Amino acid sequence: MYRTISLMILVSTGMLLAAPTTLTDKQKKELLHKQFLRKKGFSDRGIDRLHDSIAYSLNQIKVFVVDKKFYEKSRKYNADLPADAYTNLNDKAIADKPADSHASYMADDKNLLSFKTDIFLKDKEGKNYISIDLGQGVSLNEHPNAHYTYETKAYIYPADDYKTLSKVILQFKRVNATGSTSTGADLRHVREMRRVINNTPAAPGPPKRDGDQVDLLPKMQQERFVNASHKGDSNADIELELYSVVDKTPKWPDLPVIDAKPVIKTKLHSKDDLLDYAIQKELITNYKKAMIDTDLYLKKLYRIMELNKRSTNRKMLLGN
Repeated sequence: MYRTISLMILVSTGMLLAAPTTLTDKQKKELLHKQFLRKKGFSDRGIDRLHDSIAYSLNQIKVFVVDKKFYEKSRKYNADLPADAYTNLNDKAIADKPADSHASYMADDKNLLSFKTDIFLKDKEGKNYISIDLGQGVSLNEHPNAHYTYETKAYIYPADDYKTLSKVILQFKRVNATGSTSTGADLRHVREMRRVINNTPAAPGPPKRDGDQVDLLPKMQQERFVNASHKGDSNADIELELYSVVDKTPKWPDLPVIDAKPVIKTKLHSKDDLLDYAIQKELITNYKKAMIDTDLYLKKLYRIMELNKRSTNRKMLLGN
């Protein structure tokens, strides 16, 4: 009898400790959600709208800097001294002036970036792009064992007509500044670079941008609507690259096109090299954050240009 009871207890304990063979309703919903996101390539209409907004800002900036050449034509009229007086700052008459009177003959010397005529650069293949610094700092992912200094940049390629984007490259560099890792390995000053490359930053569907203007007046916006024919752009083809000096790769210049080859290259979602769902989700989240920062930066840059143009027009036409 005791043997029977003991056997029953062992069987019951085994049943309790065994892994469940069926999923709970919550687990089923989570699994279906993951499958749904992967099936649609982690498409996100928020990212699509950001691509459209970034392209729109680039188009507006191009009008100021390249097409109308506003700053190139008007900057010499925005100073109290003639423009040719600045060709020789060693002149005593100029040197005796207050420093801020001859530091720059631009309309707004506190925002010099808005007056650069080389905002649009060319890569080694002759394609136009812009470079944006998205921040530097210290990463504490492995605190207290290791600290990493990092730097993030974005290279944005507009299409030939500047109405859409043709490519987005996010570049993340980091250096181990402490000389050790959580595994105890000595990796002093090991440099790494990661890149996220979107070769198809599309924005399908009709644009809806807050703040659009027509003839300098606010544009009437249509209400949001759902159209089944406008599906979100798949992000499954976003490429991921890793570069590391551990594999003796050369230095990596801050340029969109480099000669170095990545030691690891994969895609956000590839059936042949499937990434863990948590990694996929974090990558697409970080990409979206970078697009938000890029969008805000370009909107601010364009706003500065617009305000400077208004102040210059006021000075030239009204005299105050």
